[in-house]
Amino acid sequence: MFGEATFFTCSFDVMKQLLGNEHKLQLVKPIDLTLHRVWGHSLASASGELWRKHRRAINPAFHSSIYTTLRAESGQVYREMIENEGWNDQKEVIIPNIKNVVSKAILVTIGRCGFGLPMKWPRNTRNNTDIDPNQISLTEAIVISASNVIAKVAIPSWVYKLPIKNEKTDVSSRIQIVNVAWNMFTSETRKVIRDQKTAALKYDDDSEGGYILRSLVAAAKEDSETSSSVLTATLGFLAIYQDEQEKAYREISELISKNGKIDIKEPSNAPHLSGCFFEAGRRYAAPIFLPRALSEDIPVKVKRPTEQIIVLPKGSRIVFDLISLCKKAVFFLVSRLTNQPNCLANNPNDFPDPHILRPSRWYNVSDTDLFMFGAGPRMCIGRKFAFMQNVNLLAHILNEWKVDIVPETEDETREAYEKRVMDDAGPDGTSFSVGRVSVKLSKRV
Repeated sequence: MFGEATFFTCSFDVMKQLLGNEHKLQLVKPIDLTLHRVWGHSLASASGELWRKHRRAINPAFHSSIYTTLRAESGQVYREMIENEGWNDQKEVIIPNIKNVVSKAILVTIGRCGFGLPMKWPRNTRNNTDIDPNQISLTEAIVISASNVIAKVAIPSWVYKLPIKNEKTDVSSRIQIVNVAWNMFTSETRKVIRDQKTAALKYDDDSEGGYILRSLVAAAKEDSETSSSVLTATLGFLAIYQDEQEKAYREISELISKNGKIDIKEPSNAPHLSGCFFEAGRRYAAPIFLPRALSEDIPVKVKRPTEQIIVLPKGSRIVFDLISLCKKAVFFLVSRLTNQPNCLANNPNDFPDPHILRPSRWYNVSDTDLFMFGAGPRMCIGRKFAFMQNVNLLAHILNEWKVDIVPETEDETREAYEKRVMDDAGPDGTSFSVGRVSVKLSKRV
């Protein structure tokens, strides 16, 4: 046996005890369990004073005006979505994979509101080889960069020069397109940050400009993956549970009747719709897990199997398991063998009847209890942005369309659809996500 001792927990109470006092306890993110190799030091991977430096650098990006712009932009992005996807004149639309559509909306919104980039709705392409590398638009550059960031970092630079081909595709051309797209994206992002900060701002690894660029790109990547995953799951569940969808639709209608428009600023503006989104986020907790290394002995109060205080030793690690139950996950086997809840999202001590969709469990819940965004001072800095972005877009969709399932066979029930589609989840990029969700949209009259 070798390496540090590692403790795994699915207790939200333990998570709040430790992460709520993270700085005081001097917890450290293990560098090997972060995306440091992808982004370098960023808000997502740094610890201690370096993390504080990143936080100070990126904090100004989340000012009050960005949220006003975001809520207004969600309606514009929705209108562009139905126009460019060809839904305008349709009474009914079958979408084989709704994630492909909502991920575009998320990226366009992030690009415009988060980066100030003049993004247009991405054109539909089967893969990267459908695009001429000499004619890549900024929007396409961001879409390609977001979907290929891991490959971009993992592939050595010398591979870009190899004429790799197979019968189906020219691999070297695809790599070239990813490289061109990435360079365009980072170049345009630097320009925007320079304009907003100062022309003298440098972008080397240790400069303030470097912190801002890496942290913003990392935040955008994580937000796009997390948001598209949870929004897809929300639409999938609402397609299955028509009664929950009807409650959300009535809530949206009342909101429009009262305010004359869709403008959701916080969960209390639309508690049921927000609850649907948070419940999907519980079932598919995109971060998968939150690891920390201990720099000192730390006593922790636990309630089960008996109330006691245990001491986590200095030099060990603790991993907070967030992922939802999935037959593809190793945790599924572990939970069956030990007869214990396999992750926080399915811990019945924190969430009674965890395998039942229950949006009402999130009514009037404190912001600090939204575990899918983390806990303590390192809770996701973009959680308010992500909430407004997703829930306002979701409201626009449900206001005009009824969402329903697309059965695989004529006799497939909603229960069977849920088992086939919603249980098909696993790692997707750097997050945990439901797989292909096919839905039918019917225009409301």
